[in-house]
Amino acid sequence: MIDFLKLLRRFIPPYKRELFLNVFYNVLSAVFGAFSFGLLIPALEILFGSKDLVAEKVPWGFSLDSLLNNFNFYISKVIAQYGHERALIYIGIFIIIMVFLKVAFTYLSNYEMIEIRNGVVRDIRILIYKKILRLPLGYFSEERKGDIMARMTGDVAEVENSIMNSLDMMIKNPILIIISVGVMVYMSWSLTIFVFVMFPIAGYIIGRIGRSLKRESRIGQNKMGDILSIIEEDLSGLRVIKSFNAEESATKRFEAENQSYFFTMNRLMWRRFLAQPVSEFLGTAVIMIVMWYGGKLILNNESSLNAAAFIGYLAFFYNIINPAKAFSTALYSVEKGLASMERIDKILLAKSNISDKPDAVEITKFENEIVFENVSFAYNSTPVLNGVSLTIKKENNCTRRSIGQRQNNNG
Repeated sequence: MIDFLKLLRRFIPPYKRELFLNVFYNVLSAVFGAFSFGLLIPALEILFGSKDLVAEKVPWGFSLDSLLNNFNFYISKVIAQYGHERALIYIGIFIIIMVFLKVAFTYLSNYEMIEIRNGVVRDIRILIYKKILRLPLGYFSEERKGDIMARMTGDVAEVENSIMNSLDMMIKNPILIIISVGVMVYMSWSLTIFVFVMFPIAGYIIGRIGRSLKRESRIGQNKMGDILSIIEEDLSGLRVIKSFNAEESATKRFEAENQSYFFTMNRLMWRRFLAQPVSEFLGTAVIMIVMWYGGKLILNNESSLNAAAFIGYLAFFYNIINPAKAFSTALYSVEKGLASMERIDKILLAKSNISDKPDAVEITKFENEIVFENVSFAYNSTPVLNGVSLTIKKENNCTRRSIGQRQNNNG
């Protein structure tokens, strides 16, 4: 998560407005979703007849007690005048309205996320391209061209598919979990504490799988870079391969790298597809344990919750399970994408060994002449040019060159 937050601090600032609106819409979606689940409790209490009618309305306020009391007051009024069946119809209509608002704000949050997701990927591509143009030629002689191409194409695509596609879930799901947990604490803090005792176990197992996924993903991306390098080298030297009848040797080298990539991707995909079964199994196990523990408390009259409220509590808890499973899946994808981002940073953070002198003067236009005196150049400690002088003069709207002594040590 630390690497993911660092990535957001690097690329998200230009999209602060979109991020704020995305969080705002997600909060509203979670709130209306909580209302839709919360209305299940009075509906069940009406069916079970487990609660007395509310006769008095309290002043409206920004408290959950006033909202629940007044909502139950109006439901009680409908029951007294029209009966339980009409009350259930009104509750159903109200739940439909709440769900409509929930999905509407969910769409708006996704609408804002599109510009963030595509914009960050666009910015990364531009940064890589500009960096490549600024790097010295010596960098490309030391790095394999195929690996550089793999970072510009495959790794950027992996960042887009893994990190950016998971960004919405990484923001939305924690909001859903926090609001649902807040309602659960209000309903029964003792039962919620028991729930939180169970979650670290599941989180530890999921975290172990995620770390191994990142490691295998980094190895897989490096292998893909090696494969592209072999293809680029063989295509460039195809005449040499054919001249020396080295087709079989080249084929064996490519097959060895391709087979190694095959085994690496198998291990990666095995761990990746393990995410959904593990999270689903752990979620179901936790639900059953909570149901057993909460049911025991209610049957023994050791909890303030009644049967209808406990079913509503389980509905809120189930509302946590799905975002938690989606969050774990997104975490796997993010770990895989961060491995690709590390390879991209090898280009973005590469330092150029060519720098201007501290007293260098910037020339904005050609006024009179440019003079090179006794210019020497060496490549990898091997002298190439020595004592080259060159004068470029501006005369009558044309450029005149005069070349002095030139000595080439390579003959």
